[in-house]
Amino acid sequence: MTTPLGDWKAAIERGDTEAVRALFTRYPELSDQVNAKIFAFDSTAIFCGRNNVELVDILLEHGADINEKTGWEAGGFGILEDLPFAMAQPLIERGAVVDIWAAVSLNDKEQAVELLQQDPKLIISRGGDGKHPLHYARDIEMVDLLVSHGGIVDARCIDHGSTPLQYLIENHDVVFRLLEHGARPDIFMAAYWGATVQANQCITAAPDCCNARLGSGVWTHHGMGDIYKWTIGHDATPLQVARRRQHPNFVDFILRHASPKTILTDAIWNGDRAAVDKVCRLNVDVVSQLIANDSAAMSRAAWEYNFPAVATMLDLGFDPHKVGVHDSSPLDRAAFHGYADIIDLLLRHDPDPPIHGKNEFGGTPVEACLHGLRHGWKTGHPQDHVESVRLLIEAGSTVSERLLGHGNSMTDQLIKQRLARS
Repeated sequence: MTTPLGDWKAAIERGDTEAVRALFTRYPELSDQVNAKIFAFDSTAIFCGRNNVELVDILLEHGADINEKTGWEAGGFGILEDLPFAMAQPLIERGAVVDIWAAVSLNDKEQAVELLQQDPKLIISRGGDGKHPLHYARDIEMVDLLVSHGGIVDARCIDHGSTPLQYLIENHDVVFRLLEHGARPDIFMAAYWGATVQANQCITAAPDCCNARLGSGVWTHHGMGDIYKWTIGHDATPLQVARRRQHPNFVDFILRHASPKTILTDAIWNGDRAAVDKVCRLNVDVVSQLIANDSAAMSRAAWEYNFPAVATMLDLGFDPHKVGVHDSSPLDRAAFHGYADIIDLLLRHDPDPPIHGKNEFGGTPVEACLHGLRHGWKTGHPQDHVESVRLLIEAGSTVSERLLGHGNSMTDQLIKQRLARS
């Protein structure tokens, strides 16, 4: 059963101004919730709808505070942070204050200087996610300005434990200007830009860094930099980053310094059976070491639609029941995206597939598949959720009438047929 507050939140989240107006008219008490931090990341209604000027005006009419920051525990965001100027300008015209984080984010150097002159301590103050102003720099002039006022190039935010360089990894000029100012390079930054000079520095300081993986070891939350998971990719290695960025010389450089396990992982991921056979021949224990240290690799490969990697890992003896992210098996990961060919591969190679295993959310693979059909996204890879459901049901997945309506008419028909046979 819906509630007025629930309907109001949903209307704001989808930007339905007519519905928001109607709900305010019908339920005047909703104005009492206009500054409540009940939206994503503990934000208010106006923050949620900040890209919709008409919606902003409606909320202002009902008492919204345009300068109320989000309640995110790591550091609240102001409404102007990370907005392009075209979207920020209407909000400024309606009273949004350009504070130090907004000024840097909007690349307003004059305002940044004025604020820093008024209060020099702002240079190390924390905004959204606990970031310093330097985390928001957009060009080298702003970097120079902030550093000249005491900006700390290796300051780490609170939420992700990441530096300005790591946040701004996609901006070549800013990254290398930060390095000139003394920022510490890391192996993923070097891989992203194919920078062998900085990679050598990293290897000298930490010889094992070539074997790093985001989300593992020092590269965990509040470790070396968690923001890379969102900008570079979950579970990525320096080799994978360099390959994606098309830096073949850097790939060769890393391979000369990498461990046999890292070389084997790279060969598996690239479907290079000749390279797999070579490293296995030269290092008799490398497969068992890799399985012991990275048992969730097959789950990642299934999620990323790396069919050759899944097939190779099955041949090498990886356990298809080992779970990864969200306690999901490779079968569950493939099922969510509807990767029917990977599901078929996994089922054919496993006499007792984990069709009844439950992920972190309490769903089995067939339930994950139905959820992915309704709430997933196009991945750019072949997806067939209906065929995936058929394969999982034929493999013995438990279904019930409660699953009807969770997919589409074709999956409902498959479920009904299974129930009829039962």
